[in-house]
Amino acid sequence: MPVSASVDLGAGRREALVARLALPTRVFEKTGRRVHVVFDEFQELDAVGGQADAVVRSEIQHHGDMASYVFAGSQLRMMEMLFSDRKRAFFGQTERVFLQPLEAEPLAEYLASRFERSNKDITEAALGALLDLVGGHPQRAMAAAHALWNAGDRTADLDQWETARTSLMAAVEDELKTAWVELSSSQRRTLVAVSLGSPPYQRSDGHSQGAAVARALENLEGRGVIARLDRRWLVVDPLLAEWVRSGRPSG
Repeated sequence: MPVSASVDLGAGRREALVARLALPTRVFEKTGRRVHVVFDEFQELDAVGGQADAVVRSEIQHHGDMASYVFAGSQLRMMEMLFSDRKRAFFGQTERVFLQPLEAEPLAEYLASRFERSNKDITEAALGALLDLVGGHPQRAMAAAHALWNAGDRTADLDQWETARTSLMAAVEDELKTAWVELSSSQRRTLVAVSLGSPPYQRSDGHSQGAAVARALENLEGRGVIARLDRRWLVVDPLLAEWVRSGRPSG
């Protein structure tokens, strides 16, 4: 039976964190059953500082047959930093699993039902526009739906969607800028091509380019910025792709 647990990870809360991490041991001692633990939005641990990931690793590494762990996160760039950096506690300790984007139909049904439960309506046009923007990304879908829910009163329509979309993009502007400035010029050009749906190996003047783009694609994929899906490249964060297409980046 699923059981949720949370902890305040503010300053001086290491003891509370360690206590939560000990729950699988206590369950095993009482029941003899292995516990399956899922850490949601695990990248948020990095914002705590104080090598919180090392605290987690030092505790759960002793659980052996008592527990198995899944580390989930919607911010792939930060997840890559946690698990791919040789200096970090979890380097080489996990197996990466890439989840496919959510399918449009069940996501649409879920979002519509959530609006209905809160006594609000959402038009097909507004829902379609939302789905087109988020591209099946779970966290971005929830953020977009939240912005749309806050944009109006009883019925969420296209006008309200435009207000919500503007608000959403403004909220993530700094985050997207940070991701952009960390890229090299070659990686930026490649990201622009992928965002526009253009062949990344094809320059605007029609000439092909090879090794530099291959390295850029490999690096962007390693960072979790892009992924290969159905034989094509796509930007993992649909809001980053939209931001790039809008011409906001500079440099």
